[in-house]
Amino acid sequence: MSARGHAFVAVAALACAAARPAAAGIEVSLVSYLSARPELRDGRALTAAPLLELVSVDAWGLSAPGVRDARVHVSTWGALGLLDLPARGSVSGDVDLAYAEGRLLEDHLRLVVGRQLIAGGAARFLQLDGLFAEYSLARRLRVTAWGGAPVAARFNVRQGDAAAGGRVAWAPSWDSELGASYALVLDRGVVARSDAGVDGRWAPSNALWITGHALWSAAESRIVEAELAPHWRALPSLELALSARQVAPDLLVPRSSILSVFAEPERDELGAIAVWEVRPELAVTADARAAWLSGSPGGDAGARLAARVAPGTLVIGELRWLGAFDQGGYLRARLAASRKVTPKLVLAVDADAFWRDRAVNGVNHSAVASATASWTFAPEWLAVAELGAGTTPELAAEARGMVKLAWRWSVAASDRSGP
Repeated sequence: MSARGHAFVAVAALACAAARPAAAGIEVSLVSYLSARPELRDGRALTAAPLLELVSVDAWGLSAPGVRDARVHVSTWGALGLLDLPARGSVSGDVDLAYAEGRLLEDHLRLVVGRQLIAGGAARFLQLDGLFAEYSLARRLRVTAWGGAPVAARFNVRQGDAAAGGRVAWAPSWDSELGASYALVLDRGVVARSDAGVDGRWAPSNALWITGHALWSAAESRIVEAELAPHWRALPSLELALSARQVAPDLLVPRSSILSVFAEPERDELGAIAVWEVRPELAVTADARAAWLSGSPGGDAGARLAARVAPGTLVIGELRWLGAFDQGGYLRARLAASRKVTPKLVLAVDADAFWRDRAVNGVNHSAVASATASWTFAPEWLAVAELGAGTTPELAAEARGMVKLAWRWSVAASDRSGP
């Protein structure tokens, strides 16, 4: 780990440790996954047994001079390949998020510092080591700015990596907003992204609202993505939506990545979706979409039914068809059910089958099924066990198993009698 990484983790750890005595609340979550499954490596089917540990800490309501609603969050993970020891790469881990945030200047300014996820506008979803600031200039006008370095594994420092951007948003009402944004990302000094975007939501009535966004690549002088989607609540139980979308998949990949050469050049889509709550215990969703990939037509359509057939029993059925641009398609069927046997025990089964137009490795069908049991055996403890089996084009037969153990503990300022 680099010097920057050591300092970053140390600051986050000290912040959490200092926060506990004065925090209005703190929550700690530990989740362990142990699984056994087949994997293809160098053309051979091997058994892998990874142990994955997820750790997160949240502390909120902290006190600091001039800062309100101060909060600290840290989430990290570690993985151990039990059957690969002591081979290289059998042990790995990293920090997903580690940031502190708070409000200043009578709540007009919100600051977030550390490893965080920048979302919305031209930023799309960018994991960043840096600073985010949001300032409310007026009741309906907000300005955000952010900057730092794109996240590299295990806090490695790469010379020339940087990212910066911002967004201006005007909200004339609580259900309408118009925004303009820009994002610049450098990869070793090379422009990976230089995007400008607009996004908005307009609700002329409670039954009709329209969302849309457009993103332009200044580096390529092309549209990265544009979408317009009107929504209509035709009945209290029926919602309809249309969507017209154009996307250049090669521009969603950083220009500095070799993968951008192999990405699709342009894709146009036109689709519709309907969600109908027939009754409180029965809901139906149907959607269809036509698409053109560089002029070659394709599309998909599907339907989903969710029914609560008895108290504590849910059944889900899905059917989907895909026609893939002269490359063959598939038909997929899925049936799943869950049953709450007791307040602490839930059982579930899931079966999934595919029929392909074109065979893969000489196989044009596959089917997998799994059974899961979830048991809350103590107020802070949850155990999950899953067994699965099936056939796929990659494996003539496969079997897998997974065990999950989760512990979550939280305490408020008025209750410090935790473990």
